[in-house]
Amino acid sequence: MSAAVTAASDRAGHADEAAETARHYADRFAGFEKLLPETLGTTAAAVVDQVARRPDGTLDLERLARLTVAAALRIDSHESDHMENPWWETR
Repeated sequence: MSAAVTAASDRAGHADEAAETARHYADRFAGFEKLLPETLGTTAAAVVDQVARRPDGTLDLERLARLTVAAALRIDSHESDHMENPWWETR
């Protein structure tokens, strides 16, 4: 097999793997979203409407982006706390 064919095959394999990973996370996040009503008593849509819906019905995408970054930073901080002080080592 030529180097060009091998490289094209490798790229296709990586693209398939990337698509499979994306599907995995999309399905996982959709599952999390479906669980919100029973775990938190509300839906993701209701939260978005409350925090980012303007009176004229449009979404404030800048505010939604800021809230997303704030949530990501909070998650990162929480994970860092676990990495620095693993609960399984303190029991």
